[in-house]
Amino acid sequence: MESDEEKITDLLETNRFEIVRRLQVDRTFLFDYLRSKNAFDPGDCELVYAEKTRELRAGKFLDILMMKGKTAYDHFVDALQLLNPCLFEKLTGQKATARK
Repeated sequence: MESDEEKITDLLETNRFEIVRRLQVDRTFLFDYLRSKNAFDPGDCELVYAEKTRELRAGKFLDILMMKGKTAYDHFVDALQLLNPCLFEKLTGQKATARK
């Protein structure tokens, strides 16, 4: 039986092309949100920003996210509801809703 982390890794790898194509890692909201939830630290953000292109940054972001586990993934998905509702729906199969 697959663990949650394995399921998340499979989901992210299966959708990697689409995530890299659509994820706007240049927006600070995503990193500020993940840092506020202790899912990412400043070093993680520096590793992402050190990449030369947006696509390489998105790929590095996914690599780091997969190592962080289910809680970090859940916070990432929460942020996607605001940042990229279409990507949220693709990953979760749920309709994005704005939270108050």
